[in-house]
Amino acid sequence: MIFNYSHIIEDNIFQDIKTFDDVGELKNYILDIRKRIPLNSETAKREFLIAPLLVKLIQNFKTLKLLTEKTIIFNNLLKGKLDYLLSTNTNFLILEAKNDNMENGYKQLAVEMIALDKIFEDDKIETNLIYGVISTGIEWKFVILNREKKEFLSDLEIYLLPKDLEKILGIFVDILELKK
Repeated sequence: MIFNYSHIIEDNIFQDIKTFDDVGELKNYILDIRKRIPLNSETAKREFLIAPLLVKLIQNFKTLKLLTEKTIIFNNLLKGKLDYLLSTNTNFLILEAKNDNMENGYKQLAVEMIALDKIFEDDKIETNLIYGVISTGIEWKFVILNREKKEFLSDLEIYLLPKDLEKILGIFVDILELKK
């Protein structure tokens, strides 16, 4: 339990997601990058693996907004610098890039999601769910914060890049309810 928010882990919470097609060029790019560039830092993973996926989404969905390195502060305990904040008019997703430690990444993401929840309460933003993802660039783990229940739902499934690229992008599209 983090700040009186409960945590539930379930297997395959995004099992009914449609895959995102038209990823051939992006998949080839990722395969090439993994062979030719050492991805031994968080910055390298953000720039060469994570950012290209987000660019692909932005190119395909004009309603998607993206902020990078957005500082949020609710109080001294609930604050952070969001690596990426993706939003549409109704949905929000925080993406936290980590070098290797997914567990520490989850704790950081949870604090940032709670801070955003509290800021939304103060600003009277009406959205019941806030979505999050922790990524090492290779591994992707999705989390949902139900604001009303004060409950995190964490997917037991870890998606791998490039193998699950279509599924990862499909989850983003579904979460953000993106329409062309």
